[in-house]
Amino acid sequence: MPDTPKVVDYYFRAVHDVTVAGKQLVKAFFNAPRIDRAYFDGCSNGGRMAFVQATRFPDDYDGIIAGAPFLDIRVVLGGVGKAKALLTSDSYIPFVQLPLIDQAVYTSCDAADGVSDNLIQNPAACAFDPDTLVPGTLSQPQADALKVYLGATRDHRGGVLYPGFAVSDLHGGGMDAWTTGFVAPFDFGAAEPWGDSGFSPAPIGFQFVDHIIKYLVERDPTFDVHTFGVSADGVVSPGALALFDARTEAGDGDAPEKLMSFIGKGRKMLVYHGYSDPALPPFRTVKYYEDLADITPGHLQRLQDSVRLFMVPGMQHCGGGPGPNVFDTLTPLEQWVEHGQAPESIPAIHFVNNDPAQGIDRTMPLCKFPEQAEYRGRGDVNEAANWSCTHNRRLLQVGPNGVDAGLGGSGHDDD
Repeated sequence: MPDTPKVVDYYFRAVHDVTVAGKQLVKAFFNAPRIDRAYFDGCSNGGRMAFVQATRFPDDYDGIIAGAPFLDIRVVLGGVGKAKALLTSDSYIPFVQLPLIDQAVYTSCDAADGVSDNLIQNPAACAFDPDTLVPGTLSQPQADALKVYLGATRDHRGGVLYPGFAVSDLHGGGMDAWTTGFVAPFDFGAAEPWGDSGFSPAPIGFQFVDHIIKYLVERDPTFDVHTFGVSADGVVSPGALALFDARTEAGDGDAPEKLMSFIGKGRKMLVYHGYSDPALPPFRTVKYYEDLADITPGHLQRLQDSVRLFMVPGMQHCGGGPGPNVFDTLTPLEQWVEHGQAPESIPAIHFVNNDPAQGIDRTMPLCKFPEQAEYRGRGDVNEAANWSCTHNRRLLQVGPNGVDAGLGGSGHDDD
């Protein structure tokens, strides 16, 4: 039997209750009659909490920052299929092969955004084919498994349940840390391929998927996640989908129509997501924002009065990666809420080896979606002064990799 109070707290109640109590504490401490402004800032599961707060408790916060949002727990379904595809002795991709895959991806995609600078602005527009690495870099089973990793998770009718991952930056804390691990499984056929000790070297993503299926869905700590109803090509059976949704959807914050109350109250939300996120596919956030624009009167132009999305090229999960991944979101949110100045762009920096002690080696602006940063055509590509956010819609461009990941079409009309 589930410990229902703990599950409910995790899904939606805890943050709201702490918010209410925290406001009472602040007012009592300062002997103040009211709190003028309240802001929420969270990334990953904190990003899910941000959307849950906005959709369930729209009066709690004046402004909300949602980073790399874990929008809906269905991402775990994708993780099951990808584990089945990758965790066989024939298909497993050791982390030492990932830099070779990245090199091929950059050769295919880097210049597509107008400049070769070791940064892919829009991985959805890429046209990288894993089969081109067979047989020199990958075997055919490995290439097929990589396609599953990059592809969407679908229902038995072919409908997209969750987008696949971006093709950019698979190594260096990416696919290696989250999916394949830095140590090969001890037993590919076991329920716990890396063992079940407290010091298991299993990658973060596998543990995440394994535990949610065991404890929140099947409610059986001995359950073998490999037997859950998701095929190795990423197709979820109707029974598995029904059970999964019944036991997790209370924790989702993904329904666009549920954000309308928050928007209607004049509150503001700033969303960001790294395009090279190996934990939570960035295309899920893109798809959510597009769906939200579709149901907003006035569509994208009107939506940007209340909610703005900033996609971060080359950033991994909530930070890290080769792209500029350090930036301030609270100051622009405050300016937006308190002075009506919506952020057109956000300055971002990258430290050498992602270590502040080693200094800054790149700066550039993050543009509001669907704008893609444009290089001016001259000057150092590592200097923000040589980039600008123009009124383009290039982040709506979808190539073969974006289509395989579950995105479709070429974008929305300007209205």
